[in-house]
Amino acid sequence: MTARHVIEQALRAYYVDSAEPNAIARDLLAQYDAERDEEKATATPAATATPRPAPDSSRERRLEQLLDAIRTHGGKWTTRQVQETRRRKGEAPQRGTARRDLAELARRGHLVEHGPADGRYYLLATRKDGRRA
Repeated sequence: MTARHVIEQALRAYYVDSAEPNAIARDLLAQYDAERDEEKATATPAATATPRPAPDSSRERRLEQLLDAIRTHGGKWTTRQVQETRRRKGEAPQRGTARRDLAELARRGHLVEHGPADGRYYLLATRKDGRRA
């Protein structure tokens, strides 16, 4: 049973004493559908886009695990440290994946990037950095 069907049944029960409970329920749902469709049509892409990918994705789980490890252990984090952490957990880490994961956590404001391109490391963002912790 869909949510729409439940709502329709509830409206019919609410308006049971009316002369036309089915017609009232049908008209109200049609009005609701029209308003919802209008909102979708006028919504900006930014308003309809999800701010973060679904937490069920393997990438999101991997990022959450990495952020948890960084928060737990602290200090400087390099691509190599991410690979070593994942290797100890029995995973087969790729250097490019580790690099992208660190950059993504920095882009989201969890980490702060430091150093030159050939010696880059990341630190957990703190309020002192002016970013969220």
